[in-house]
Amino acid sequence: MENQQASVPVLLTRLDVCKQLHCSATTLSRLGIPQVRIRRRVWYRQETVEAWILAQEGNSRRQS
Repeated sequence: MENQQASVPVLLTRLDVCKQLHCSATTLSRLGIPQVRIRRRVWYRQETVEAWILAQEGNSRRQS
C-alpha cells in the first residue's frame, strides 16, 4: 500500500498577504479575499490569494 499524503495548503498570515499585495491590513480586510480562521488567527490560503489576483486582472480587462 502506497503512502498517500493529502496536499496541505500553504497558509499565509495577514502580514504576508499585505506584503505581497503592497497594502495595509485595513485595505486587505476591505478587499474581501476569503480567509480561514483558526482559533483567533486569520490565515489566507496561497491558492485563494493567487486566484483572487487573477480574478481582479480579469475584471480590470472587462472595464477598459
